[in-house]
Amino acid sequence: ITYTYNVTNEGNVNLCNIDIQDDLVPTVTYVSGDTSGEGCLNLTETWKFTGSYLVTQSDICDDISNTATVTADDPCGGNALENSTSLSILTTYDADLAINKTADKSSVTVGDTITYTYNVTNEGNVNLCNIVVSDSRGLPLIPDGGDINSDDCLNLTEIWNYTATYTVTDKDVCGPIENTAKVTSDPFCPGDEAATDTSEVVVVETTYAAAINLEKTANRSSATLGDVIEYTFEISNTGNINLSNITLEDNRLGTINETE
Repeated sequence: ITYTYNVTNEGNVNLCNIDIQDDLVPTVTYVSGDTSGEGCLNLTETWKFTGSYLVTQSDICDDISNTATVTADDPCGGNALENSTSLSILTTYDADLAINKTADKSSVTVGDTITYTYNVTNEGNVNLCNIVVSDSRGLPLIPDGGDINSDDCLNLTEIWNYTATYTVTDKDVCGPIENTAKVTSDPFCPGDEAATDTSEVVVVETTYAAAINLEKTANRSSATLGDVIEYTFEISNTGNINLSNITLEDNRLGTINETE
């Protein structure tokens, strides 16, 4: 903020040793106005001063208010003359987060492990604290760096990284594996809304192999009238997913029940 101060002489005598102090601005600098060049504020002069203040994050939860005070020597040696004026400036800020989520595989099958990577950035203009990242599948996330200054707040130039893994099961393979990630932070100013963002849906396609094999053997290679032939059936799963509702039928024996 650049402040401009205009000082006028409202009396009927010239005033010397003009000084301006601002309770917020560290340095107030004279610019112009002393047309006579004598160093005293004459009745017809307006002296101009300027000063600057850099707004910080500690300022923006309230209006920025400050008071400037001008003093001058009393021409007759009495107490210094003084006058003050105050000014308030409204403040605004932008608290905004973004999360990007990716998977290291585009297609998986049973037993594969998917590694997800999460990148959180600060898209606003204030630091945000108490960053919480969650996955729609409830996966435990592992922090993977980014808090450069170790202040536990997501600064404007930082990117916080996380990883999580998921192992594909039988229950996943009848459709794609879809999930999202969400990030939240505390409100920057008390009473304001928290910053939040949800990633785009990450889709990993699935494949599977359902296969079954049947081997049938007999306890003899030849038989005559009255002999009993004992058949053995061995069923094996040669795919990569569990199979249920297994039924065995023989064209001579009909339905055969499972034995250990």
